[in-house]
Amino acid sequence: MQPNNPKLLILFLISTAWGQYDARQLPLYLHAGRETHPVTWGAIRRVSPHDYRPEELLKPHTGPLYLTAPSGIPLVNISPYPLDQSETWITIAPHNPRILLAGANDSRYNYGGNYRMVSYRSTDGGRTWSSAITPANLFVPTATGAAIADPGLSFDRNGNAYYSHIMAQIVNNQLAGTNGVFVAISTNGGQSWTELAPVTLNEGQNAPFDDKCLMVVDTVSNSPYRNTIYVAWRRFGGTPGIYVARSTDGGQSWSLPTLLPGSGGDTQAPILAIGPRGEVYLAWRQRLGMQENALLQISTDGGQTWRPVPVLAQSVTLLGTIHSSSGRQVLPDKQNIRVSSYPAIAVDLSSGPRRGWLYLVQAGKDNLGRSGLFFTYSTNGGTIWAPSQRIDNNQLHNDVFFPAIAVDPITGLIAVLYYSSQHDPYNQGVDAYLAISRDAQTWRHIRLTPWTFYIDGPEDVSYQGPGNYYWGDYTSIAAYNGRIYPCFWMPDSPRGSLSTLDTYVALVSFAPRPPDSLRAQFPATGAVRLRWRDPTENLLGEPLTDFAIRIFRQSSLIATVPKGTQEFTDTGLTDGAPFTYTLIAMTPDSLESEPVSISGFVGGAREPLPPTDIVARPHEEGILVQWRNPAFHIDSTELYDFAGVTIHDAATGAALDSAKPPSVQAGAISSHLLRLPTGRFYQLYLRAAGFRS
Repeated sequence: MQPNNPKLLILFLISTAWGQYDARQLPLYLHAGRETHPVTWGAIRRVSPHDYRPEELLKPHTGPLYLTAPSGIPLVNISPYPLDQSETWITIAPHNPRILLAGANDSRYNYGGNYRMVSYRSTDGGRTWSSAITPANLFVPTATGAAIADPGLSFDRNGNAYYSHIMAQIVNNQLAGTNGVFVAISTNGGQSWTELAPVTLNEGQNAPFDDKCLMVVDTVSNSPYRNTIYVAWRRFGGTPGIYVARSTDGGQSWSLPTLLPGSGGDTQAPILAIGPRGEVYLAWRQRLGMQENALLQISTDGGQTWRPVPVLAQSVTLLGTIHSSSGRQVLPDKQNIRVSSYPAIAVDLSSGPRRGWLYLVQAGKDNLGRSGLFFTYSTNGGTIWAPSQRIDNNQLHNDVFFPAIAVDPITGLIAVLYYSSQHDPYNQGVDAYLAISRDAQTWRHIRLTPWTFYIDGPEDVSYQGPGNYYWGDYTSIAAYNGRIYPCFWMPDSPRGSLSTLDTYVALVSFAPRPPDSLRAQFPATGAVRLRWRDPTENLLGEPLTDFAIRIFRQSSLIATVPKGTQEFTDTGLTDGAPFTYTLIAMTPDSLESEPVSISGFVGGAREPLPPTDIVARPHEEGILVQWRNPAFHIDSTELYDFAGVTIHDAATGAALDSAKPPSVQAGAISSHLLRLPTGRFYQLYLRAAGFRS
């Protein structure tokens, strides 16, 4: 039997105050004139070639690798690296949907002249990630500074991956030098990248400037234009407007850029999608006064020709307010971060009843000035659009911004990612949300972030010139066969600054929520009885129908029980041996919940907790001792094998007497007359024992 001494040990813990960098101060590299200057086009974030972030201003630590949303959805930090990452894109490999590629503006490769784009790769459905960088650009001089931004990613049907981005030379602190739109290719699933021929290259000082590019590859199996790559961007200077180019040979060569009809004026943020017959849809925003229109161009011949005029899909009152210094849309309650009511689009490529429907979403305001997320759809290839509907659940009508949309090509589920300030009446806190719909009419909302984070100080944003404060420009989302991958960024804590921004991917699916209230009992020697509560919903909050519970001991599957069982007894075990049981709920189509586990020792730990509440009183025959017997083992399992208490002389360790059941019971208050010679001083201790110890 092992002793448990009921002695009280008091530890005085002395903490030393250490001086450290105050993350709530404005870092030097964000001061005006230090890193950033007014931008001619006000388009992208950029830095000077010798700018650096002092070591003490790096991320104090990498953010947590794994988090859990309030709904139980797992979040994976795909960029646990120094400096900040923001502005995301994600795509799924059509030949192997467990391969995911994501990208972001990663500040590690925007400083010291090391201008690269970063990709993040997963081969296990998003649970683990690695990273790679694009090669150095051979076309844009960087000696005077450069900017690189706007990640876009897509696979072709052959498994090749493509990464689009812009890069621009900075001359005299302006984006006025050589610039262009570039695409890199990976033939090994994103493990490494090779630069292709430039999509556009504008050389020389005061050349036109190409901005805000995105890409798509036609992966529709029966499309006559399968594997064609389309890249769209906004050109400033020269003949401005929205341009598109295509490649039919895997990016080895590109068509001449095409200026889309009707894309002049105050336009920006082109985005592409492919229809079920290879149609190309290209949407962008057009600002007219206080309205932001979502315009759509359509090509049915592989991007060779386009409609004479674009279609007006939706119009919203512009998001935020107009900053007097820059003319930009900003969110004044969030340090004036720049925003816009850009359109996000997606097409239903499933074989369901809405195959070919086109969906579009914008953040903006309604005619009463209330912020929201506005959704519309077209059932006839983008020619006619349904009336707008607001699809967020922000009851405060606070800021909603940076939406992204995806449609599951297998199930037809619509998923919209966005940021919302619905949990902060002061409109400074932000959460990432997911809205989902199976019918384009009714919506369910899922909070993705485990905490509300705040954009309420100058250290939370990047100053890019008067009225131009960067926090990112767009998010991304992808979906396939019941699995949804929202890709967004957030700080490593509710009050984390810009330098702590990491990119996260949420692993959302039709999978069941995990079992809960898992506990272990010991009904007999060598037996462990597991009890739990079955899940009732999937991760999307929908009712579960059929599922089973898979039970693992250590890593071996030992049983599968149907729903409603909620109990399993494992027998033939060695008493006192360690165990770990893991339970996973699994649907008939093999979608699995997150695992839940419990560990301990067969029969519970052998060692009881010590007696407590000890009181000793003089007695004419010796000492009357009173105490409370323990009710549990040291692992909090029930002390079903209570063998009694032994009273010892603390000076010699000798056992003086004992009390055993039935006179003493686990958890009960007991007393015992210890017959000792009187007139002496005694120091005693008590030990509890179990029959198994």
